[in-house]
Amino acid sequence: MSLWLATHLRNVGGALLIGLAAVFAAWATLGSLPLSDLRRSVIESLGGGVYLVAVAVALAGALLGVDRARKRVRSDRRLLLRCAGGALALLALWGVAGAISLEQSLGGVSLSPYGAGGRVGGWLDSPIGWLVIVVALGVAFVLIAPGTTRRLARKARQAIEDGFKRLGREVREKGPLALASLARGLWLGFVWFLDRLRLMLFWIGREVWEAIRTIRSSDQGDRDDASSPRSLAQNPTSLQPAGDQSPASEHLPAQSKEAWPPLSEEPTEAAQTEQPQLPTAASEPPSLLRTLDRTAADGWRLPPINLLDEDPALTLRSGAEQQAAIIIRTLASFGVDAKVTQINEGPAITQFGVEPGWEVKTRQVAVRDASGAATVDEHGQPVTQTEEVSRTRVRVNRITRLADDLALALAAPSIRIEAPVPGQPIVGVEVPNPDRRIVALRGLIESDEFAAMASKDGLPIALGRDVRGNPVIADLTRMPHVLIAGATGSGKSVCINTIISSLLMQMSPEEVRLILVDPKRVELTNYGRAPHLAFSHVVTEPDEVVSVLGVVVAEMERRYRQLEEHHARNIIAFNQLEHISRRMPYWVVVLDELADMMMAAAADVEGQLVRLAQLARAVGIHLVVATQRPSVDVVTGLI
Repeated sequence: MSLWLATHLRNVGGALLIGLAAVFAAWATLGSLPLSDLRRSVIESLGGGVYLVAVAVALAGALLGVDRARKRVRSDRRLLLRCAGGALALLALWGVAGAISLEQSLGGVSLSPYGAGGRVGGWLDSPIGWLVIVVALGVAFVLIAPGTTRRLARKARQAIEDGFKRLGREVREKGPLALASLARGLWLGFVWFLDRLRLMLFWIGREVWEAIRTIRSSDQGDRDDASSPRSLAQNPTSLQPAGDQSPASEHLPAQSKEAWPPLSEEPTEAAQTEQPQLPTAASEPPSLLRTLDRTAADGWRLPPINLLDEDPALTLRSGAEQQAAIIIRTLASFGVDAKVTQINEGPAITQFGVEPGWEVKTRQVAVRDASGAATVDEHGQPVTQTEEVSRTRVRVNRITRLADDLALALAAPSIRIEAPVPGQPIVGVEVPNPDRRIVALRGLIESDEFAAMASKDGLPIALGRDVRGNPVIADLTRMPHVLIAGATGSGKSVCINTIISSLLMQMSPEEVRLILVDPKRVELTNYGRAPHLAFSHVVTEPDEVVSVLGVVVAEMERRYRQLEEHHARNIIAFNQLEHISRRMPYWVVVLDELADMMMAAAADVEGQLVRLAQLARAVGIHLVVATQRPSVDVVTGLI
C-alpha cells in the first residue's frame, strides 16, 4: 500500500484537490450545511468568486494529478502562459462582478449589500481596481494570444511610422498649412470642451441661485412682523389661516410677492410711500411690453425687439384703380364680362380680385297683339323685341387664356392668374408692383400669428408677407426640413438670415441649438458669437462638414435611445415628462451652398443628409439647406 501511494502520490493529491474544490463549492451553495458563520464570512468576502476559487483549485488538482496534462505543461510552455492568462482574465471577471448588484442570495447570504463579487470585487470596483482590471486584461490577452499581439504591435508600429512619414511629407510640401490645420483641429476640440463646461457651470449656477433665492425669500418672510403695514403689503397670505392659503402662491417668485398691494381697501400713507407703483400688463400696451421685457419660457432674456427696423407705413399706391379699369376693359374687348371686386396690395405684388360675369344668349321675337296677330310699325315692318334665352357664368378658362393680353395691356413684364382664389369666388390677377416695398422682420415677429405659433412649443419662422400683406409664419417642426434653391441674387441668403434671426429673437439656447455651415465664410460668420451655437463656432472648412454631420447623426441616434428608455414617441412627448431633469433642445442644421459640399465629399455628405432627412424629425433635428443647383437625389430625400 505504501509503495502504491509513493508511486501515485501526485495522482492522489490531484484527486484530493478536485474533491476539495467540489466540496467547497457545494458547502458555499447549500445553506443547510454546518459552519454557517464561516460560510457567511467567506461569501461576504468572495461573493460569486467562491466558484472561481473552486475552479482554480480544481485546475491545480488536474494539473497535479493527470500525468498527460503535467507532461504537456512541461513540454509546452505556451500552455502554462495561457493558463496564467486565463487566471488573470478570471481576476478581471471577478472585478467586473463587483460592479454588478444582485438581489439573489448565495448559501443563505444576501449579495445585495456587497455585489456579485463580494468585498474583494467591491475593492476591484474602484479607480485603482479598474486600473488593475485593465492591466490584467491586457496581460491576459498578451499571454493567451501572443502571435496576435505581435501582429497588432507590428501593425500599430507601422501605422505610427506611416503617420509620422505622412505628417513630415505634408509639412515639407505644404509647410505651415499642415501644422495650422492640426492646430485648428486641436483648438476646435478645446473650444468644444470649454463650451460644454460653460453650459454645465451655467446650469449649476442657475440651480444654486434659485436655491439661494428660495432660502432668502423664506428667511425674509420669517423675519417680517405680521402686524406692520409693510409686512401686510409684502406678505398678504400671513392673514390667512394655514389651511386656507392658496397653493398657487407657493410657486410665485419672491419679486412678485413683494409687489402685491395691501389687503385693505385704502392703503396707509406709509405703504404708499414705501411701496413704489410698478407698471402692470394692463397699463402698458402689448407692443411696448414685447419691446422692453422679452423673456423665453425658461427665463432667458431675449434680445430687445427694437434692434430690428420697423415696417414702413402702409399706403395704397397710386395707379391701382387705373389698372383695375384696364383689366375690365381688356376683358370686355375679348367678350368676357367681369368686374374687379377686391384690390389686395402686397409688398411686391398687387392682387386684383376679378369676379366673372354672365354669358347671356338672346333672340329676336315678333311682337303680337291680344288677338295673336303680328304688330307692324308705320312702315309696315313687323315689330320685334329681344328675349333672353339663357344665362350662364363666364368660364374661368376664358380669363386664364388672356394672361398675356392682360400683361400687354398693363405693360407688366408678366402676371400670374390664380384661378380660383382659395376660399373666395373670384379669380386673382397678380400684377407686379413697379416699386417693391421692403418687408421688415420686426413687424412679422410682433404679429399675432407669430405669437400664436410660438405659444404652441414649436419653431416659428417668419417668411414674409403674402399678396394681401398678411404675415406668412411657418412652423419648422411641421415642415420638417427646408430646401432653399434658386439662382444667385434670388434671395437665398436673405431667407436663411430671416430663419436664423426668427429663432434667435424668440428661443433660448436651452430650447434650440444651431449648427451653421458656411463654406463661403461671408454669409453666416456674423452669428459666430451667438450662444445658441452647438459647436461654439460657424463651420467654414469643407473637410470639417463631414465630421460635423457625423456628430449630428450620432446625436440623433443618442436621442432615439433616450426616447426608447423613457418610452416617449417623439421630442414633444419627451419634453412633457415630469421626471426628466432637462428638456431636450431642438437642433437646427443650416447648410449654405450644398452643391459645393457635394462636390467636395458627395458620398459622405449625401448619405448623412438623406439619413437625417428621413429620421431626425421625431427627435427635434431639422435641416435648412440652400443650394444653387439642387441635386435630384437630395431633393427627393428632403421631401
